[in-house]
Amino acid sequence: MRNEDFEGFITTQSIIDAQYILSKEKGFSPGKFGQVMLFIMSFVNVTHIDGLSIREALKNPTGDFEDDAQFIQADSEDVDVVVTSDQRFLARQDGNGPLFITPEGFIEKMS
Repeated sequence: MRNEDFEGFITTQSIIDAQYILSKEKGFSPGKFGQVMLFIMSFVNVTHIDGLSIREALKNPTGDFEDDAQFIQADSEDVDVVVTSDQRFLARQDGNGPLFITPEGFIEKMS
């Protein structure tokens, strides 16, 4: 989020993944999806998973390449909190890096 309190990031891969997953749902509207994503992008930074993060994910696989790449990119941006509903990603919490939290947990903490 672009303000004095904190800065939010979303990866281009997260946007692509969200569109793919949601497009399988009955009643999916590409136009509505676009509107929502443009709104989200108006207050967060959009970052891409760069070649360095891909290389690191390939060198240190955990069994979920996409999670590995997302995690390494988050680390490279020095993020403090990762908001995700991916249970395997949430399980990576080790106390040494970013806090992993569900969207519901994030909303609760921010309220």
